[in-house]
Amino acid sequence: MTVPAVKVLGIDAGTYDVQRLLYHFFLKCFWNPELDAETNAVINYDWYHPQLCTRHTLPEVKSWFAAAGLRVDQQCVDHYGITMRGTRVA
Repeated sequence: MTVPAVKVLGIDAGTYDVQRLLYHFFLKCFWNPELDAETNAVINYDWYHPQLCTRHTLPEVKSWFAAAGLRVDQQCVDHYGITMRGTRVA
């Protein structure tokens, strides 16, 4: 579905499937059937507990990898934040 920008809700104009539109902008509700109910609940609780949440920039996260002697192998910046994976430089 294609949606217009809705600034008051923080929705960017674009094309989303219904699940992603709801997940990105209204309700982040994680479930992994390989985990037990308590673990899934803890993950969801973490999403909605802002006093335990911090925000960082891509350059900041890259600097942590560099300081730890890690090469960045994968990075992604999306609606969920920053995901980065690396390996130790020999």
